[in-house]
Amino acid sequence: ELVIENCARVTSLSPGLDNITTVSTQLVVQNLDALPTLTFPALTSVGGTFQVVGSSRLSVISAPLVTRLSGLVVQDLGSLTALRISALRTVSGPVVLRNNNQLSGGAISTAFAQLTTVGGQFQLWAASRSGTTAVQRSTVLLPELRSTGAMLLQDINTARISMPLLNLTGSLQFISLPYITGIDMPSLQTVSGQLSFINLNVLSGLCSFGLPNTGYNYSRPVSIRNAPNLLQMPPWLSTNATLVGTGPCPAGTNVLVSDQASYNAVVANQATMGATVLGQVIISWPQIS
Repeated sequence: ELVIENCARVTSLSPGLDNITTVSTQLVVQNLDALPTLTFPALTSVGGTFQVVGSSRLSVISAPLVTRLSGLVVQDLGSLTALRISALRTVSGPVVLRNNNQLSGGAISTAFAQLTTVGGQFQLWAASRSGTTAVQRSTVLLPELRSTGAMLLQDINTARISMPLLNLTGSLQFISLPYITGIDMPSLQTVSGQLSFINLNVLSGLCSFGLPNTGYNYSRPVSIRNAPNLLQMPPWLSTNATLVGTGPCPAGTNVLVSDQASYNAVVANQATMGATVLGQVIISWPQIS
């Protein structure tokens, strides 16, 4: 166990932490209000939760080699702009990013570029809260994420949320996303908990939301509230949520390009390449040029 907390005058933890490769239980950094940067250059895994909380000047967290964690909590860091953990692939427990108002959609996308599995809830709450146009037009892209125990996305200023490979989750809740114009989850097949779309002022459609009616396995209806412009969606969604006045999504083949293999498949499909009408075209391949 490694716990560093309530050290108000500490401005650097280097070189003391530079050679740490593994922490067998939890790693906690808390209330280091003078610390601007937290770096673990050699760390590859943490057996417990990696938790960084309440350090008001902290702008950068860097653990570039870490590939697996039992849990991740990054919370109440009002100056945080960079989370450099892009080698992370697996978190067996929860991921909680909460009250990090300066952490942009681009920074979140970079942090989780290789993340494939979250065993607990993935909670992204109160991030990217700047009112700038660039932030409002940004995208939260998790290109490799395939499964989570549950997901909560709330109070985020971003225009688009894209998780093209997400297939399985427990509950899935989108709440108070004032600038969201698109939710891309074309591979989603199963939601086993509450599905909610609440306080989405400008979202007009759910035509890139792949969940079939047979994949919603929860006793309560889908909750769609305070989404006045949400008018296009799969018919089963509007029926389940008892909405009136909505319409189906446009007809046509949907196209998803998320990696080299999917690009090759699209190019090789003569019907798709020759089509004059397509449905949703989603390009979420970070390496495309």
